[in-house]
Amino acid sequence: MCGQFFIMKFKSLSYFYSCFILLVLFISGGCGGSNSSGSAPDITSQIHGVANDAIISGGTVSVYQYESGQKGAVLGTAKTDFQGLFSLSISSYWGPVLFEIKGGSYVDDATGNIIYLAPDQYLSAAKNINPGENIGNLAITPLTTIASALAKSYMNQGAIVSSSIDTANNTISTLYGFDILGTTPVNLTLAKVSFSPQSAYGLLLAGISQMASQISSSNGIGAGSLSSIQLADMMATDAMDGVLDGKQSGQQISSGTYLLDSYSYRTKLCQASALFLSSTRNYSGLIWNDVIIYLNPIASYMSLLFPPNDTPKPIDVTPPSINLVFNASSYWIFSITTQATDDISGIASLTLTPSTTAISPVQGLPGMTSTATVLFDFTKLPDGQYFLTVTAKDQAGNLYKITSNVYTNNYNYCLSTGSCRFIR
Repeated sequence: MCGQFFIMKFKSLSYFYSCFILLVLFISGGCGGSNSSGSAPDITSQIHGVANDAIISGGTVSVYQYESGQKGAVLGTAKTDFQGLFSLSISSYWGPVLFEIKGGSYVDDATGNIIYLAPDQYLSAAKNINPGENIGNLAITPLTTIASALAKSYMNQGAIVSSSIDTANNTISTLYGFDILGTTPVNLTLAKVSFSPQSAYGLLLAGISQMASQISSSNGIGAGSLSSIQLADMMATDAMDGVLDGKQSGQQISSGTYLLDSYSYRTKLCQASALFLSSTRNYSGLIWNDVIIYLNPIASYMSLLFPPNDTPKPIDVTPPSINLVFNASSYWIFSITTQATDDISGIASLTLTPSTTAISPVQGLPGMTSTATVLFDFTKLPDGQYFLTVTAKDQAGNLYKITSNVYTNNYNYCLSTGSCRFIR
């Protein structure tokens, strides 16, 4: 490790003198990748960052020595402001560190509930600090919390602390397609944004929030009873054995009836993220077509992080659902309203096609729910039996098509009125 660093820094002669100093520091630190207080009294690192589950305000960020893989001395603390931002400095130390944020509160992305962090709740991030390194944008999020737990699993298997941290951060960053430590998440509940690594980060955090809300609802205890930080804690616990499979040391991790599994980090998270885009809480302006190219690789991701038998699942393979409602205004005139719904990707198209050319097809508007109505006026139609074909396609390309017998579906109305002029 020390020799590698020395050679890398000497690729440019302009670094000669600074590299000589760094080499001395490495030697004095025993080539362990860290330097304890007192050995480098003039080295100070400035760190600016953000704590974001959603934006955590009023929380306390603490940074600890982490050279042994255990929390050591506190190197610095700072409070987060109303934007979740914090600043602190580390003096007389470089090497592995662990950041934790405790306390404070945030407004949940999916529900709008104010979540106050309990004393035992926190987010974390592990990082290797280089001598005198200044960091302008360090993120502490549920994803960095998962990565720090994954790093701990590598350490428990005997890996070097600094290597474990880098490997874990790179592994989770590769899974989600951006630098989880160096990218600042954008909150999608605040304003319109374009798609970027920052908004992708915000989308996944909103997806964790949405998934927590869905889990609460599936348990029958109301949206918001499981918070996003609690779900992040479940995920971090899962990562402690190095495999994201919903188990810790063979024991299933669950919340009520919901069982955590490998798809919670891939397909289910992508589904929840896409569903958030249809929420009234989403002010970003992003829609399915903006994010699907980004989400698909996550849903299909395969690596040693996941059990090999858990093959990828597409984000949306379910066709839209369709509901027909008959409304009669007289014996001879009635309408059929069709509502098509798709909770994940939304409706791309809805078409109602009567079996007679005397009535033009009707189109619904795209959206998470699409509605269209066709009018049958049998004072202007020949007597006979008519059909209505309903075709709905979601944004993922799943198609649902049904042909409805108009007479059969309005049969109760015919019986109650005793008159069905259009078929006799």
